[in-house]
Amino acid sequence: MLAQHHYQMKKDFQVMSKIKELTNNKELWEAFIEELQRSIVNYQRTMEQTEKPSDIYRLQGAISALRRMMQLRDMMNGGK
Repeated sequence: MLAQHHYQMKKDFQVMSKIKELTNNKELWEAFIEELQRSIVNYQRTMEQTEKPSDIYRLQGAISALRRMMQLRDMMNGGK
C-alpha cells in the first residue's frame, strides 16, 4: 500500500512538472490560452443555438472547465 502511494506521488510530481513547463513558457502558454478562448467562443455560439436544457448545461460546464484551465498558471505559481 505504501509503495503504491509513493508511486502515485511520484507520478503526480511528474505531471505537475510538465504542467509547470507549459505555464512558464510564454509562447506556449499564450498559444494555449488562445486555443481555450477559441473553444469558449465556439461553445458560446453553439449554446446560443441550442434549445435543450441538458445541452445548455453541458455547454456551460465545458465553458466553466475551460475557464478554470485558463487560471492554471496562477494555480501552479501559488496564486488564487
